[in-house]
Amino acid sequence: MTMADPLEAYLVTRQAIVAERIGDGGLATCERLTSVLDAAVAAIADRVVVNGGSFAVVAVGGYGRGEICVHSDVDLMLLHDGIEVDQVANTVFYPLWDANLRVGHSVRTPQECASLARDNFETLTSLLSARLVAGDPKLLAMLDRVLADVMRGKPLTHRLAEAERERRSLDPYPVLAADTKSGRGGLRTFQSFGWERRRAELLGLETDPESEEERDARSALLAIRNGLHAISGRCFDEYAIDMRAPVARWLGMEPAAATRMLCAALRTGDRLAAARWPDLTAPSSDVKGSRAKRALRSLRSKLGRETNHRPAAQRPLPLVVDAITRPGGVWLDGVERRRVSADPATEWTSEDRTAFLQLLAAGHLGRVALGLLEELGWLERAFPEWLPLVAAPQADPFHEHPVDSHSWRTVDEITGLGTGDEPWLHELVAEFAAPDTLRLAAFLHDIGKGRGGDHCEEGTPLATAFLTRAGFPAEVITDVATAVRYHLLIPQVASREDIGDPAVITKVKEIVGSRRTLIMLTLLTVADSRATGAGMWTKWKSTLVRTLYMRTADAFEADAFDTAGGAGVTEASIGQAPLDVAAPPATGDERIVVHEGPDATTSRVVVTGQDRLGFLAAVAGTFALHNVSVLDARLVTRPDGVVMDTFHVTDSLEEAEIPADRWKLVEADLSAALRGELDLREAVRRKAKSYRSPQPGIATDVTVRSDADRTTVTVSCSDRVGRLFDIVDVLAEHGLDVNLAKIDTRGPEVHDVFHAAPNEDVAVDELTAALRRRLDG
Repeated sequence: MTMADPLEAYLVTRQAIVAERIGDGGLATCERLTSVLDAAVAAIADRVVVNGGSFAVVAVGGYGRGEICVHSDVDLMLLHDGIEVDQVANTVFYPLWDANLRVGHSVRTPQECASLARDNFETLTSLLSARLVAGDPKLLAMLDRVLADVMRGKPLTHRLAEAERERRSLDPYPVLAADTKSGRGGLRTFQSFGWERRRAELLGLETDPESEEERDARSALLAIRNGLHAISGRCFDEYAIDMRAPVARWLGMEPAAATRMLCAALRTGDRLAAARWPDLTAPSSDVKGSRAKRALRSLRSKLGRETNHRPAAQRPLPLVVDAITRPGGVWLDGVERRRVSADPATEWTSEDRTAFLQLLAAGHLGRVALGLLEELGWLERAFPEWLPLVAAPQADPFHEHPVDSHSWRTVDEITGLGTGDEPWLHELVAEFAAPDTLRLAAFLHDIGKGRGGDHCEEGTPLATAFLTRAGFPAEVITDVATAVRYHLLIPQVASREDIGDPAVITKVKEIVGSRRTLIMLTLLTVADSRATGAGMWTKWKSTLVRTLYMRTADAFEADAFDTAGGAGVTEASIGQAPLDVAAPPATGDERIVVHEGPDATTSRVVVTGQDRLGFLAAVAGTFALHNVSVLDARLVTRPDGVVMDTFHVTDSLEEAEIPADRWKLVEADLSAALRGELDLREAVRRKAKSYRSPQPGIATDVTVRSDADRTTVTVSCSDRVGRLFDIVDVLAEHGLDVNLAKIDTRGPEVHDVFHAAPNEDVAVDELTAALRRRLDG
């Protein structure tokens, strides 16, 4: 390709944008790409020679809207009046194909466009973005006329609202790993607004112009999408975790700021769609009104006109609760909106408190109603503590949702625990007998996020201040403040500490102070974990939390409880009887004894053998080779030198028990590794290489604490095959005898804790550095 080629300037511009952002990354960048491409396509069209008749080169779809991104398809239509078009099409399209551009191409007359638009909705919406690039403008005018005829018998609102409803059904709560193009609140949502406006223009109807807020949100989505294209080198639209830091760098932003910008834009799309199509917030069974009635409600919502509806409620909170019950979705008319906007939001009444609790119990309708209060400025005056959470990104990559969406999902999860799929929780919900307090605790548990520091400590006074200002009873304030302060206690102890140790149970008992508080924190733990994302609440974690609850609850009933020791401690810690396993007769006769686990997906395994340096590393490495994922480990060496290590394991490829025939292979490879016949380091390295690389952007954090009783090593890093082997191999090299391992995998991250016998010879700095080198190598 030579510089004389019209497309050269476009390709050079695109490559320059990939290397370094030109413009703001959003609309300005898209406009730059569009203008350069327009010039190239126009130059190509100038080469066309026709004898009689006319043609036009028309940009459609994203190109027609001027939203072409770095690796977007080039959507072009050759519009003609019936001439012979083969040579024309070849002249126009082949240069684009030769330049390796992805071209969405079509050749049609205006009448053919009309016929296809009547039959195919995607074709219709693509044509609504039609824009002349080169050729005869009369053909585009003719296309506008035939599209207007199609539009008179083809209302868009219903189809666009249904498409938005489908996007919401796929993502009931906004997600961080959003599809910027087709996801909830994404570019498709904003394009739908444009299609409605274009229809109104074609029919000569009054329409609302694009607001500055809408334009800014659309530009933000395009900026993230351009960043994704530039970094991935292809048309990639998902804001995946490994893309966030490089996309932010491309935009010249910090990752948290870029993520917040995206979340805010998606939230704007969500809110504007709900205002435009109130039916979105109505149950499917209520979406039965005529198209005319739906259009009237939509227009009334957009223009803020008054209605004859006059609810008894006068204050904002009861008013939006009343709005939840209206047919056709959650909406306020103009008088009501002005009333909310003017309310000073000073002293709360009992009616306000009741209405706030009703919002929390109303699920997605409550979220929409609270969003109306936020939009109209009331929430900023009445509940400013909430605003930093709105569209706020999460610090931890295992979270699926922005902070405010996670909080709302936690409310919904805790509401459903009394009738959910874990019967042991039903009893706890019934015993606590205060569902409103549970929902308040769930809603406010992360109120301290987004401010720096420990969000539990930051959030406690914020929750207390809000509830006090709102006039909630003292006992409710105490309960919720305690929940906010200690909502991480149960999951951290269950996943990191030895819940078979009576001292650990005593510590938990002293912190929570009462059985009632223990129940509240346990229920909040389950709801919080379920709301965090897929894989965060597993049957194994349920087992650990339930066991911790039961042992601590027993401690409130009696001052003493079972203190079984030795190999039986781990079994006692998960409510199972100690295993009776015979010791191996001699070195080289390792045995793996498999028993049923506490649930259908896990196995309880005892590995026996003669103690020697690197025994645990050999077990961990062999397990990794055979896709055996360790959930928990208790490591015991008897005085006679016999190792009796107990593991709870599951299949690393799917949450299931390990098939019996696989254990024979594991046992054989373990013996080979201990005899030095199997190089585990090399074998695990090869195994890890065959799987996808660990998630980038997750920092490695190693903490080593040593005292007279034990040495505790805490490791956080990205997950990959053989991580446990890497860690315990380094610990063995530095002379640490691990006796308890708590394995906690959270999505792409591991948070593992190892308790070892004290060793004065361990150099903490050297051990920390060695672990970092292995894990980051």
